[in-house]
Amino acid sequence: MARKPRVSNSQSASEEVHDFFTRRGFELLKATGFISDSFPDTFAPSAFHDDILKCIRGRMESGDPVQKVGTDWVFRHVDLDRVSTSQSHLSCFQMAVFFSARTRESDDNALRHGIVEQFVKVLCSLGLEPENWLVTYFGGGRIGGLNVPPDEMIVHIWENCGVARECLIPVCGTACFTNCHRPGEPAGPRCEVFVPGVDGNMLEIGTVVFERFMIGSRSELVMSDQVVYGGAIGIERLVMRLAGLSDITKIVDISSLEDLLLAEIDSRLGAVARDHIKGAVDGVRSLVVLRSRVEQLDSKRRRRVNAVARRTGRHLTELGIVDLEGSQVERICRQAAKLIGCSNVVEVVVADLVRAAKDPV
Repeated sequence: MARKPRVSNSQSASEEVHDFFTRRGFELLKATGFISDSFPDTFAPSAFHDDILKCIRGRMESGDPVQKVGTDWVFRHVDLDRVSTSQSHLSCFQMAVFFSARTRESDDNALRHGIVEQFVKVLCSLGLEPENWLVTYFGGGRIGGLNVPPDEMIVHIWENCGVARECLIPVCGTACFTNCHRPGEPAGPRCEVFVPGVDGNMLEIGTVVFERFMIGSRSELVMSDQVVYGGAIGIERLVMRLAGLSDITKIVDISSLEDLLLAEIDSRLGAVARDHIKGAVDGVRSLVVLRSRVEQLDSKRRRRVNAVARRTGRHLTELGIVDLEGSQVERICRQAAKLIGCSNVVEVVVADLVRAAKDPV
């Protein structure tokens, strides 16, 4: 009898994913936070990017693949505008990543099938069956000076793993092709995976990527000697879906922060200022995560933190919390830090909010 997963929060969800893959021979990666040689002077927007680069730029013995899995924090500053308008977006979130790297083979469909199969099986082990999923895939297009054909083989692979043919959606152009512009980066077709949410809307739960190209010095697409195939799962979204929730701020990792914020404002605002509540919760949480993972803030890192702090301060002000140095803000920041597990950044986060309010440009 299959073991029933015990998923109650983000940590337990990560542990379930790790356990699934380590029992299949994957090495567990240690979280490294936002420091990345690939993204100097800013925050890494994808977990374990440096580990993937080392694999695809290195030399591996044929038939001796590298298989790794891990969960780390990522920061998507591009999601700042989407937080208050979507029930599923966070600016800082945890990403579980698994990948297999090996020397290129003439026929890699078996490896690709294995990656998709493992992605499906790990979600099935958590109770998410593939019958009603929607999956987008690369529908062809001109990438890096080459006319790359549609990834038709991946259609058969997803079908073999339980996704209905009518639920597989081709997307032409770069939307389903990773890293089209950064020289030295691995690139390749990808699939975005959506599962039915409890509210009837489709929820993007993760992605599967097949990086078999490199971006050359002139942004051209070139074949790579190594391939890195793998997937990523948004941990907070996974917890949200497994808990039967339609709002990501209601998961156990975040809900008490929202409850505290609501207790600090006029109770009537809870019904009419949902966007500002979500924005403030996401902003304070993001500042705590950013400040707890990076010791030094220089250039772009400082600008990113200031941008988050400005937005967060505006949300708090719209909720009637105008004294950013007062006890209300301190309590909110302390609760966010408690949930993240890093209490020593509270004063720094409050100072960020105050500084950004005084210098809003």
